Amino acid sequence: MEHELYSIAIYLNRDCVRNCPQCGISDRSRRPMSFEQFRDAFEILHEAYGTTFFLVLGVEPLLLKDDFVKIVKYWNDRKLFYAIYSTSPEPLFSKYRTKLLDVGLNNWSCGIDGIPGLMPLDQIVRDKTTDGLRGLKWMADHGAETFEVTTVTNENLDYVPDIVEWCQENIPGCGSCINPVEWRHNETFDFFSKKEDMMDLVIPDKQLLDVEQMIRRMFELTRRPGYLIQNNDKFLRNYTRYFNTLDLRCNGGVGMGMDCDGTLRRCGYNRGREISKYTVWDIAKDPDKIYDIWLADAKSCEGCYWSWIYSLEEDHEAAVLGSEYYTKRWGK
Repeated sequence: MEHELYSIAIYLNRDCVRNCPQCGISDRSRRPMSFEQFRDAFEILHEAYGTTFFLVLGVEPLLLKDDFVKIVKYWNDRKLFYAIYSTSPEPLFSKYRTKLLDVGLNNWSCGIDGIPGLMPLDQIVRDKTTDGLRGLKWMADHGAETFEVTTVTNENLDYVPDIVEWCQENIPGCGSCINPVEWRHNETFDFFSKKEDMMDLVIPDKQLLDVEQMIRRMFELTRRPGYLIQNNDKFLRNYTRYFNTLDLRCNGGVGMGMDCDGTLRRCGYNRGREISKYTVWDIAKDPDKIYDIWLADAKSCEGCYWSWIYSLEEDHEAAVLGSEYYTKRWGK
């Protein structure tokens, strides 16, 4: 095999029951493939590039209903690794949670951007976190590995350590991952959101000291090795670097992405220029050509904060393999 892409970020659909303020990802013009098409697409990626890990990003996979259960079963039957992100919406979560465990589901993560009762929350965030916390607790109690994912914004920055501490105390074994709302220097945002919808959520330069204090406190909360996915010291160093230089680039390190209709992406977070003209079915015809197109597209990327784990070559292996979770999930 000439080229390897062991990790692929994928969208199983482009729909969600939520309307979170930091996320403009919903694109109902893209309809998800059938289970059979997803299965064939995964086989193509595995055969062409040795892909063994599928990172499910965005929106709500439970809206695929029985097809989602079939996809999880397929991954387990094929002994492929995967990471699931969901908002655990009711009543869908209660309807499908046992079915998912029955086919071998072994991990579950939810976005937890606040804790009801500990901080002021609008109704959308309150509903999302209430379902998410309930879903994480149920999955943890039934043997799945769980992670809460906190999107750090100007509104919840002061509460992030409280969110992490609450989850660690109330959800047995739950790990934590913190992600910033980031403004790219090409004036776009992660989560596909519009600039005018996002500026109030971005942490300005003057609050970098607050970020540092948040990280220092989280060191005290996450002493166990691998408990927090992201390396805190690296997070802080590159957060400062991003705002000072606006120049973090992974050069393809994040890996290729695939949308729910089979369209290829530069990565999970960026559509790309050239690679988005192709689909996973084009890989089956000429994997080397598609790989070269993707890599050229990746190297011309404007850069984003998600590149932080790849931004310093000497820390690459430690950043990617530094937690027990990713060591197991990515099979490295």
